Amino acid sequence: MAETSARHPLRVNLIELLRQPGARRTINTSIDRATLAGHVALDGHLGAEPSADRVRVIGDIEVTGAVESGTDDVVASLEVCTRWDALCRRCLAPVTDLSVSTVREYFSPEGHSGSSTDDVIVIEGDRLDLEPIVIEYAVLDLPPSPVCRDDCPGLCPGCGAELATTSCNCDTEVRDDRWSALDELRHQLGADDGAGAGEDSSR
Repeated sequence: MAETSARHPLRVNLIELLRQPGARRTINTSIDRATLAGHVALDGHLGAEPSADRVRVIGDIEVTGAVESGTDDVVASLEVCTRWDALCRRCLAPVTDLSVSTVREYFSPEGHSGSSTDDVIVIEGDRLDLEPIVIEYAVLDLPPSPVCRDDCPGLCPGCGAELATTSCNCDTEVRDDRWSALDELRHQLGADDGAGAGEDSSR
């Protein structure tokens, strides 16, 4: 078992691995925020403050696993842990959690014959850089609309009270203005019926 390069632990020499079928290189590393800032895929996810519009990645992205060679391709089996924070989309309370991504991808250098799978990714040259792939998985597994809990009732649309901790007397019934004229007509007909009934009883 050989370790990946300490300097670039997510860069793998495909040709070297394929010369030794069954060779395995372990990966146990992290991608720091300075490096993350250089990836376009993370634009908007590295802000100074969390928001309700987008999840913010906090800290480093941790990567563990291994890269193994077969006869005709190389498989990367990795676990990617990404800590993030945001504001609950319902009540705007702070939310912090950890997303865990499972990566299993097959790679082969361009022009190399054969593969054990139809899903192989062909790489130009003999070096594979796993960092962009790790970042892609991390971003895809960030929650699109985080909530502090599944049953969060959110905020009152009338007064803004946090309904999980307090109650209010606001009228939150949803009305369709298109029916307002008909409602008014019903009200008038009801009043007329009441008046007619009163006249009949007085005779």
